[in-house]
Amino acid sequence: MKKIALLFFALSAALPLAAPLAAQDTFFYEEQGWAYFNEGNTEAAIDSFTRSIELDPEFATPYYRRGRVYLELGEYDKAIEDFTDAIDNYGNYAQAWNGLGMAYHYKGDYDAAITSYARAVELDGKDAEVYANLGEVYRSKGEYGLAVENCTEAIGLDENSLNAWNNRGIAYFNLGEYDKAIADLDQVIKIKPDYALAWTNRGSAYLERNNYRRAIEDFTEAIRLDPGSFDAFSGRARAYRSGGEYQKALADCESALALNGHFTPALNIRGLVYRDMGDNARALECFQESLDEAAGAVNRNEISAYAWYLANQMYTRYPFLRGSIKNDFYWSRFAGLVLDGIDRGVGRAEYLRLNQGARGAELMKAMLYLYYAGVDFEANFGKAGKAFEYSESLRSRSFLEQMGAEAAIRLDGVSAEERREFLSLSAEITEQKNVIATFEKVKLEGETLLRYNAEVQKLENAEKKLRLLDEAIGNRISKYRELRNPRPVTVSEAQKFCGDDRIVLEYVLWDSEGYQPVKGYESWVIPKDSPAINSYCLIITKDGVTPVQLDSGFDYKQAVETFREWISAPTGWGHTVKACEDARNALYAKLIEPVLPEIPGGIRNRNILIVPDGELAYIPFDILRKDKWSRDFGEDYVLSLSPSVSVSIFAQKESDTLDTPILAFANPVYNREGGDFSGGRRAYNGIWDNLPGTAKEAAILQEIAGRQNKNITVYQGEEVTEEWMKKLSGAGELKKYPIIHFACHGYFDEDMPEDSAIVLSEVSDAGKAGQENDGYLTIKEIAALNFDARMTLLSACETGLGATRRGDGMTGIARAFLVAGSRNVGVSLWRIDDNATGPFMGELYRKVLEEGKSFREAYHEVKNDFRNGKHGKKYSSPYYWAAFTMYE
Repeated sequence: MKKIALLFFALSAALPLAAPLAAQDTFFYEEQGWAYFNEGNTEAAIDSFTRSIELDPEFATPYYRRGRVYLELGEYDKAIEDFTDAIDNYGNYAQAWNGLGMAYHYKGDYDAAITSYARAVELDGKDAEVYANLGEVYRSKGEYGLAVENCTEAIGLDENSLNAWNNRGIAYFNLGEYDKAIADLDQVIKIKPDYALAWTNRGSAYLERNNYRRAIEDFTEAIRLDPGSFDAFSGRARAYRSGGEYQKALADCESALALNGHFTPALNIRGLVYRDMGDNARALECFQESLDEAAGAVNRNEISAYAWYLANQMYTRYPFLRGSIKNDFYWSRFAGLVLDGIDRGVGRAEYLRLNQGARGAELMKAMLYLYYAGVDFEANFGKAGKAFEYSESLRSRSFLEQMGAEAAIRLDGVSAEERREFLSLSAEITEQKNVIATFEKVKLEGETLLRYNAEVQKLENAEKKLRLLDEAIGNRISKYRELRNPRPVTVSEAQKFCGDDRIVLEYVLWDSEGYQPVKGYESWVIPKDSPAINSYCLIITKDGVTPVQLDSGFDYKQAVETFREWISAPTGWGHTVKACEDARNALYAKLIEPVLPEIPGGIRNRNILIVPDGELAYIPFDILRKDKWSRDFGEDYVLSLSPSVSVSIFAQKESDTLDTPILAFANPVYNREGGDFSGGRRAYNGIWDNLPGTAKEAAILQEIAGRQNKNITVYQGEEVTEEWMKKLSGAGELKKYPIIHFACHGYFDEDMPEDSAIVLSEVSDAGKAGQENDGYLTIKEIAALNFDARMTLLSACETGLGATRRGDGMTGIARAFLVAGSRNVGVSLWRIDDNATGPFMGELYRKVLEEGKSFREAYHEVKNDFRNGKHGKKYSSPYYWAAFTMYE
């Protein structure tokens, strides 16, 4: 750090001096503070810099130098504040950006560190130390290739850059290229033979090569050069342990801890040594102490990284947690440590998600494997209720918060201007997140990194403005704060929700895709291979939660794809009945068959709410069955879907009567004189076909409503526009209808799921992508509508589809209508047949309006009618009716 501090003098002449009247005293106290700092008197240094700032608050350098002191002391929040003030006073202050990057790095905010370093590079692209620091933060993030590239850039600028050679050596070490690591560390030692850290790092590389003698020699030399090097003592303890010299290893651990009692690696190594020696009780004590230290570390990732280090030991020793663990004194108790660690790690992730804006949310998503492991460990060794809470926490979080936000801004006391500002800032934040997402698979370097940095800054500015708005409203309206940060439901709330007439099957399917463990500042050795985490179905009833372990070796994703390939096309389109039968039987065997016998007290009611995970949201559970001689699952049970129990409870309200009006939109105008209304989207045949059958659908609905003296309003043709829909919402008209029906096309965009939409009538000059009222009512626009509906029924193609995103359930049109205020949403899972839709919807509404059935029960009965050939043999094929499903 002192080398970096000395670089200040090379830049100080280019910085603005203080105002003339105060310049002499300001500069005096500043230089006095720097002298104190170099003497090691940090308290006096801070006092002097503070005095300098008081004399001239607009002078940048005292802030920067005081930030350097706080950085040295490990007070990273104070350092960030000072570096930020220095930048505010002098935006082109490259060293302040570099210092800001270091503070963020040590705190564990790696992305913020990268963007800060990028700004420093933009201002001074010849500073080797900044590139070396970039290499170090990329190494901490686990992006070792970028670490090597940036360190190589630094070496090209300064072949004597110790930080660059050292960090590149460690990056090679993490890549498993130990010879290259040793060669780089040899170069560091050649440049500066008394650089103790290089000897320590080279010792670690030799240790990985199983060259214990050379490793011990290097660690010993590091200790000779720097007797206060606790990491060298810890490294030598690792070497002694590897060689079976346990007493020497313990002695070195004690030496390291005498120098730094909070050094987690030394505590951990001591535990490993005791375990090797058979002293399991003392080993567990050491691991518990390590866990406590990691939980209190300044680096925000430390507890999650260490919790995963512990969990991974269990998964390595007992893949899928199989075996006689509970009969093993040591490992059964070790499992208790893992439970504690996961709880703390998830707690940290949740805190960051709530308090760190987009960066916190991204970190939470990056640690989803910890949530899945939490479900696994709690199901095996802890509490089933805790497993449920982890499951609810990992799914649909941003969706739950979006619902809360929409409810919050509709509270009495929130002004129209505040609503407009909220919606504007929310839209800006969403747009910036989408822009930033385009950088996900792009190499961040050079101009690309600078553009990324600029977009992140725009996002942070919008989030800051929204936080201030939230605080202003929340200070007036306490309910607003509660709605803006809704929490996942508890087990007791879920039990109450189930009552006597509902069973919830909540699936938790582990998927290793994208697995990359988060690293703390300390180096935890975690294999890159995906861990053997179990998948589950959590059964929730009024009596509690029962976890049922599923077949973790089954390829659920491939099975779903195979099933959907057949079922979403009519028989005879190149698919065979046997292919579908095999797929539906396999899914039933893995998802349903092991679950039903485990329901406490057996099946006491027929209403089952399914909370799918991942690709399971794409399948019609109704038609799964054991074999071709068996009844379909949906034949005996009334099924519905939910993004999560938390979302369903949040969306619940008192049921309205059906004496209030019904609203329907049908028969939009798509194809005028053969014109193309694709709007840049992928219509099925280049244009959207008109849907004359939807006029019949509306007529059937009018007839049924008329027989029951129910008021119904139907908009058709030119009236079914996006602009008119928004006007009705803005005037509060949509809130008057308990049932809203859409008979139109649905559009699903696999690449940009947020652009998925229901397709309304073409308007003049429509079809231009991005136009405000282009005929495509997108997910974002739907969520901004103002509903209060018992049911919104989407008689449209593929409205139930969405992008499966780990940690956020499924992004889809159905969820947008839930956000808008609908308690239930009827959707379709594939492109449906226009001729079959009319009879299906007619029967559905007849059962609801004439027979007084619930929509859930009506769906069940109408599907059985189709299944049993009531509407003709042709339409008994699941293709014509199984796509229709209901979210609640």
